[in-house]
Amino acid sequence: LVLTLTSISARRAVATWQRILTNSAGRVTFTAISFTDELFGVVGSRGQDSVWVTTDGGTTWRGSALPGMPPGGITQIRMVDHVHGWLTGELGVGGGKKTPSLYETTDGAKTWRAKPPADLATDVYQTGNTVLVANRDTLGTITGYISTNGGTTFSGNILRCTNGIAFVDPMH
Repeated sequence: LVLTLTSISARRAVATWQRILTNSAGRVTFTAISFTDELFGVVGSRGQDSVWVTTDGGTTWRGSALPGMPPGGITQIRMVDHVHGWLTGELGVGGGKKTPSLYETTDGAKTWRAKPPADLATDVYQTGNTVLVANRDTLGTITGYISTNGGTTFSGNILRCTNGIAFVDPMH
């Protein structure tokens, strides 16, 4: 699959599709996307070329640094604004050590840093200072997390297995 963006002409009201990004292997499976407006967006994929950022509506893209993250498995990217955002990934366990699966950016998705807890995280949502982290662990051994201080600290044992988090406004 390749990422495509819809372009709609106001005069003809016709949607058109155009290929705008492929990874270095020439193909990619995109698994997450977050645009804050028509120009700034971040996409995630499986594989070594994992995160890409555009500031011009998809005309150009640059890679984003994910230190310590093994290839593949991005499940959600949620940019709060042009500077701050979150990324989750089903990255599993390697060599008996849990791989971080929650990352935060505070520099416009140029870099990402791992955030505790180092458990399976598959979705994230932020409204105000509240950050919710969910997972789809069907065995129920890992639960979701909540932060009420913008992601500085998290408390566990909320949100049993869920496939996503979405709100229509800050209260609902």
